[in-house]
Amino acid sequence: MKNFSTIVVILFLCSISPTLQLFKKHPLKNTANFVINPTPQKNVNDLPKEWFWNNVNGKSYLTVVRNHHLPQYCGGCYAFGSTSTLSDRIKIMRDPQWPDIVVSPQVILSCSDNYGCGGGDPSSVYEYIHKFGVTDESCSSYRALGWDNGAPCTEELKCSLCDS
Repeated sequence: MKNFSTIVVILFLCSISPTLQLFKKHPLKNTANFVINPTPQKNVNDLPKEWFWNNVNGKSYLTVVRNHHLPQYCGGCYAFGSTSTLSDRIKIMRDPQWPDIVVSPQVILSCSDNYGCGGGDPSSVYEYIHKFGVTDESCSSYRALGWDNGAPCTEELKCSLCDS
């Protein structure tokens, strides 16, 4: 799980390297393996006029679109946005193979130092994943609850199907 978490964080940092100032609020302890310089930019005229991740040469690189307010209201957009971004980056890296790996927002809502269903900060989501790892949706399904309203962090919540 640690290697998966490290890959996820590195993928994220590669995708937002020009905006690493987001991490000043929640600095990561060891950034030796992170990309900290932006990738060289192409001339805007060399870019395609349209780009849709759901149809790149007939392949969709997007994971599932979800509603974090069902079955009840939960202010978990920070957890959903962050984990969806990572899930999509993983799918891009895997050149869309089935099954999709969908990173679990429930672990973030119940276990990170954010405000559960009361909101949170995406940069601290990535810091949590880097420090502690995260499971996919098949291990910890979404409950529309956080640590603040009925789903405290437990080993079973982190992964109900894990052996250890």
